[in-house]
Amino acid sequence: MHDGQQPYPGALECVRALRARGVRIVMLSNSSKRADRTVGSLAPMGFGAELFDGVVTSGELVHRGLRDRKAGSVFAPLGRRVWHVTWARRGTVSLEGLGLQVVDDPGEAEFILVHGVEGVARSEGGVAECEYADLQRALQEAAEKRPGVPLVCANPDFETVAGGRATKAMPGALARAYAKAGGENVVLIGKPEPLIYDACLDEAERLGVRDASKICAVGDSLHHDIAGAAGMSLDCLLVTCGLHAGELQQAGVSPEPQAVAELAARMGVPPPTHVCSSLTL
Repeated sequence: MHDGQQPYPGALECVRALRARGVRIVMLSNSSKRADRTVGSLAPMGFGAELFDGVVTSGELVHRGLRDRKAGSVFAPLGRRVWHVTWARRGTVSLEGLGLQVVDDPGEAEFILVHGVEGVARSEGGVAECEYADLQRALQEAAEKRPGVPLVCANPDFETVAGGRATKAMPGALARAYAKAGGENVVLIGKPEPLIYDACLDEAERLGVRDASKICAVGDSLHHDIAGAAGMSLDCLLVTCGLHAGELQQAGVSPEPQAVAELAARMGVPPPTHVCSSLTL
């Protein structure tokens, strides 16, 4: 819907028009922040809370999972001592009420929690800002020394659009680096994993939508949005003006389906059901 700074052309008008037609809209986001904060961050771009019937974020699922620790869930066996990689300039993600003890050394942690890519939470409070490369190095060293320590990633995105066609690394890239360095237990909460789609389908059922053939997932990432939807046998629409714009779009030219299919094949993911250059009606 947006590039982190402003709506994509026609996206806001499209969402408003769909709402006017009575189409149910559930925002499904890999944001590592809780649902209310995620919705609030969109308001300055015009996407008010009234445009969405429901909101499901990976950050909300992580918070509830750590709070409830339901038997049989991926959260149940986690310890309480956590090394917390989070946001700094964007505002850290609070762990209040979760019964966790933040530690300063990953060597003391029972699990690692990755919410952001800007710093590390301090045991005495606050966040120590860090460069992405330093965080990646610390996680690689942690994996090499103690590969069995679980890492929970609250945003599986590898990168995101950061205004125009610029991109920046995201928590999923840190989780991938941890796994490549030998980390044996990486838990991804968010697209393309089934858990977040199950939560979204529960939300759709609450809204009276029980027929999955009446649902279409919309996104700009082949690896996360399209692969995740395909894994749940949902129709999906790839919007090419976002993350893959550099690979698929030419000014004023609609993307060729063959080019999309070839890119999906190179990435090892299924092609989308539908393709459009921007979210418009």
